[in-house]
Amino acid sequence: MAILTHANRGNVAVICWNTLNSKTWYVKDEDLDGNVSLGSDDQSLLAINFADFTTEADGSLKEIEEVTLTKDNIDGHQLILDASDVEFAKEFDKAPSKNKDEKSYKTKDDDKDIVRIYVPTEVCEDLNTLRNKTVTIILGEDNVAALITVEDDVVDTAFLTKYDDDKITVDGETYKLAKNLVVYLNDAKADSLEKALDDLKVANYKDIEKKIEATMTLDDDDRVKTLDLFASANLDNTAEVVVKKVKETSKAYTIYTTGSDISWKLDDEDKNFDFPTVYVDGKIADIRDIEAGNVLTVITEAKESDIKYGNDVEISKIYASTKTVTGEATRVKKSNNAITIDGDVYTATKLYTKNDTVMTKDEIKDGFDVGFDTQTILDNDEVTLYLNIFGEYVAIALEEANSNYTFGVVTYVSSNITWDGEDEEIAVRNFKVLLPDGTKKTFKLTVDT
Repeated sequence: MAILTHANRGNVAVICWNTLNSKTWYVKDEDLDGNVSLGSDDQSLLAINFADFTTEADGSLKEIEEVTLTKDNIDGHQLILDASDVEFAKEFDKAPSKNKDEKSYKTKDDDKDIVRIYVPTEVCEDLNTLRNKTVTIILGEDNVAALITVEDDVVDTAFLTKYDDDKITVDGETYKLAKNLVVYLNDAKADSLEKALDDLKVANYKDIEKKIEATMTLDDDDRVKTLDLFASANLDNTAEVVVKKVKETSKAYTIYTTGSDISWKLDDEDKNFDFPTVYVDGKIADIRDIEAGNVLTVITEAKESDIKYGNDVEISKIYASTKTVTGEATRVKKSNNAITIDGDVYTATKLYTKNDTVMTKDEIKDGFDVGFDTQTILDNDEVTLYLNIFGEYVAIALEEANSNYTFGVVTYVSSNITWDGEDEEIAVRNFKVLLPDGTKKTFKLTVDT
């Protein structure tokens, strides 16, 4: 006795797929008595009706199954794959005549046979989001990618808040770590999660204050097998700078910064600038959207100490932030240099000392000039913080050029020591100064105890 059940979506998908791959038959001949003979040319419905998605050789689906992508597989809007994975690809001169960056073709790279697959933005706006993931790719007309599906169980970008032995917490959810965990920090493979957190100067693993984005892939046991971290910091392959000005000529494009200048020369062959992927306030953008005053987080293939930028090293990504905040600083926390402006607290991208410097607004074009000092910042009527994409301040601009100097006659110094600071950890004495305009002002002087 047959038992009938309702077909679910999986059943329907299998039926449809089998139907599309079935051979088609036609009436080959019919005699006077109405008897017919059938014939087949061995073509499937898929090959007949969806020719753009099938191979010329056997009419099978142009599918590249379960390829794990690394940063070496990604170049702008093209995927670079081993030629053995795409045997039906065409040589460059036989592929459709298009811009080389917008076509799919077989070529060589250091004597290795490779295939470049063009991925339109409507299929995937940013191929970097597929890094370290296993994907299946279906190709359409001219072998251009028509669909990309992620095969991994992926946990999308969220903030890492805790690391405790064999597990991590991300936005309130706890995940166990696989024994063969692979960790990346700003595109570079890290020796371990501990090493990555130490490089970011994370002091307390169980209460991570630093803004660290985490994207994960899970294994069959729901353990984290790949952990991709991103943070704004000065690392071996990462530098943070403030843009001073941007200049473009017919042969060069240069971004002048408070650190090293970044420059690209025109490619003599294709007459284009080979720019990296650029994000402005978290969205993919044109490099020409970067303006003076923006904070850049620059990720390169070289160590930070060797960075000369531009054609000297390969810059893989630039994250630009247009965010600034201006107001009177009412508190500077000694332990982490967090600055309070209008009641909001802004943390620093690193721990500043007096050897570090801040700048004045008029001197952003000339670089840094004022040593980082809590009282200097608090004495200014107006302070501007230049924030990175995570809202951490990378640079400080003061309103007054000589705000760290006050001229006058000391008229009084207190004999008693008082304690200042958020945790009352700073020993100070009050003293009064007669200023040139005849007014008196009380200052606090930090003293050793």
